[in-house]
Amino acid sequence: MEKHKTLDIKYRPETVNDLVGQDSVVTKLQSMFNTERMSRSFFIAGPYGTGKTTTSRIIARYAVCLEPKEGVPCGKCSSCLSFKSSVSSHPDIEEINGSDNRKIDDIRGLIQRLNFSPIRGRYKVFIIDECHQLTKDSFNALLVNYENPPPKCILILSTSAPTKVPPEIRSRGISLDMSLVPSDKAVPYLRKIVRAELGKKSGLTNAHLKQIADSSEGHIRNAVKTLETIINALVSNKDSITNIEEFIVKAITDLSPKSLNAVIYSALIALYVKDYSRVLFVLKHLEESPTYFLEQAIKHHIQAMYYFGDAIYKSNKYQLKENRYNAWYSALEKNVDVSVDSDTMAFMLDSFVDHLNKMKNYVVSEDFLLINAFLRNFNFFNNVEYEE
Repeated sequence: MEKHKTLDIKYRPETVNDLVGQDSVVTKLQSMFNTERMSRSFFIAGPYGTGKTTTSRIIARYAVCLEPKEGVPCGKCSSCLSFKSSVSSHPDIEEINGSDNRKIDDIRGLIQRLNFSPIRGRYKVFIIDECHQLTKDSFNALLVNYENPPPKCILILSTSAPTKVPPEIRSRGISLDMSLVPSDKAVPYLRKIVRAELGKKSGLTNAHLKQIADSSEGHIRNAVKTLETIINALVSNKDSITNIEEFIVKAITDLSPKSLNAVIYSALIALYVKDYSRVLFVLKHLEESPTYFLEQAIKHHIQAMYYFGDAIYKSNKYQLKENRYNAWYSALEKNVDVSVDSDTMAFMLDSFVDHLNKMKNYVVSEDFLLINAFLRNFNFFNNVEYEE
């Protein structure tokens, strides 16, 4: 009996043409595949749930195929037929978790395996997921081989925290930047899954699918997982549902993940108005990785600063003609289109990590470290006054 697959695995894109909402990445890879000018070092970065692992495996599938056609694996050669339950089951593809294999001895063992000849495919492919977890010594040991891998070897690094990867590593490989998937790109993909699972008369309209996509805030994996839960609920309750429209709307509302922006707004506003107990509560109940949450919080903070203007920095006091909650919420809601340069982001994250390291000698709880570093990283709001 075939093992049950979750929908995000069952409908995971297998070719570059199937990637969802990653046009710039698709263009780069198509150009490379169609001209057969294969790079042997890749650096894939982006938020969680946007397709980093999927993209790594698409590159791997193409690289091990013996007779690719028009940039797509043939699916018929002996190498393509070697795939069993997953891409990692292929003898020429090795997937490595950076958090479990972060030490220099782990990387030295990997470097030795880079020189092995392919068993069935054209290349051997090594994928290091969440590579930012590697130690500094591990990155140093890997650098030469990453910059110039052995002739029949492809090395792919992927991460959700690119600023924690040394710049000399980031600059050596072909950079593929994964972006959050817009709802208009996600809906056709979700529609395809619905039709395959439930047929054309599912009751799920494009408006419902857009609501699911919107709630995922660009993290396509989250959207598919929410959709799967709703599909399962529809199937298991089909005989008892009297109003399918009402059922679907309630299911989407109940099952959709809480907006990440809402969590960020709550934490930042509480911090700005010195409601520290609320800050502690929000940070203790984070569902996202702390690093990703901090990156997004910094971006929203900088946008708020642009909205208020230089006066907040140039004067000792800055009078806001709104109560403090409304003032900051308005600033965050403006969502000014401001690009946060990598140097600014790296500086603030380095400051965050520095605070953590300094406090490790005095406290034990990791939660406490996170909370205190977050508070200290945003301790420059004392000069703002509000009208009550």
